[in-house]
Amino acid sequence: MRQRSMFDRAGRHYREIAILRLELQQLAHRLRLHVEAGFDELGEIEAAFFAIGDLEFLAYRYRADHGVLVDLHRGADLEAAEALDRLLSVLGVDRGVIAALVQPDGSWETMD
Repeated sequence: MRQRSMFDRAGRHYREIAILRLELQQLAHRLRLHVEAGFDELGEIEAAFFAIGDLEFLAYRYRADHGVLVDLHRGADLEAAEALDRLLSVLGVDRGVIAALVQPDGSWETMD
């Protein structure tokens, strides 16, 4: 037997789109979200699942890391860049908080 986490089960329905130079608690506070504790094969995670209109997001961080990984639900009709812009607008921050973006080929582009 092995235990499964909620994050591990639900996370597979999302795709990574960006890493933000924010702390998860900052994002959660601005959006009035509850942060949940979880785990996966890489370690302990703090995560928040939320929706902005019809867009479903997952924001999380591994306890040892800084920054927030942002995932978009795989069923979203909007392109990742547009969805990320909508999230940044709701957060009241500009694109300067983006540390890295996932490119269409799946590679990561680090932002300066």
